[in-house]
Amino acid sequence: MRRRVCIFAFLFFLPFVFSPFLPTVFAQTAPASPELDTILKQIENRNYRWVAFRSDVVLFFVSPGNTRQSLCTGELLYERLQERLLLSCSDAEQNIVFVFRALDRQFDLYIPSQNTLYHGSVFDLEDSPEIESHMKLIDLYRALKPGMFDPRRTKVELSSGFKISLNVFAEKNGVSYLARKAYVTPRGDVLGELFFDREGQTIADIQRYDFREIPADVGSFKSVFFPKKITIISPRTGKNTAVFFNSIKPLDTVSSYEFLLRIPRGTREVFLKEVDPRFSQAPMASGTDNLPGPGDGSGPSTDKDIAERGFGPDQETSDTESFLTEAAAPAAF
Repeated sequence: MRRRVCIFAFLFFLPFVFSPFLPTVFAQTAPASPELDTILKQIENRNYRWVAFRSDVVLFFVSPGNTRQSLCTGELLYERLQERLLLSCSDAEQNIVFVFRALDRQFDLYIPSQNTLYHGSVFDLEDSPEIESHMKLIDLYRALKPGMFDPRRTKVELSSGFKISLNVFAEKNGVSYLARKAYVTPRGDVLGELFFDREGQTIADIQRYDFREIPADVGSFKSVFFPKKITIISPRTGKNTAVFFNSIKPLDTVSSYEFLLRIPRGTREVFLKEVDPRFSQAPMASGTDNLPGPGDGSGPSTDKDIAERGFGPDQETSDTESFLTEAAAPAAF
């Protein structure tokens, strides 16, 4: 299998372009109509029963001009309240291609073929010219759970017995902007979402297929609803990612120990320089305070510390030099 499977990159929500039409501005401030209120309750009932889930996954990556698909198989653990994610993927010979972890803004990426563990901010994945991106991390987050619907900023564009279209608006400098379109079934399944930039161009196209009811014991619910397949398309680049889910296990709670990284002794560690302008003025240590220094032997003592630092008490951490300003970064895996 080709080892050039591109890394996810993160991008914060961009402000959206101003629309001069009165209905757009009205949609932000008008109270929810009875019809909209009913639709949003259906969406909430179908999509917000679970806190986290674990699943076997198959990822397909397709780039324009390339007739061959890159793929890998592995496991995904996702906890959506704190945006914690752990994704491992292996090739056809069961060799680990990468292990990727995101704890809100911080990420860790282990690439065995490079014998390297990268640490940094998710913004580094988007803004660093040394890193090639296939799928933005925020698009993966968007795909795993539908966006929230503020009834004050949501308008029903189309409603029938078969499909519903919702327009969601955002605000900047007191002006309302179209931010997202969502396509919903009358039962409340969010089949697709389109996200727009400030020029009104589509920046992400997310589609969900084959929703299934999965037996589960999460809170007061005995089942959850989740798609079998998700596709993430970037219209700007033409890159397409498909994620297939199997053996989904909804979780009511997740221990921080579940997000530990296990790496062999001697692994090289690279701390990427913060490049996002919103945080570039912060001290360099701000991106690595929660991570143990290479070979320092200092193990975290609490559940929270272990998850943030990424190494358990018995973990063999790398004893090689840290390259805090090294430019080399994973172009692909």
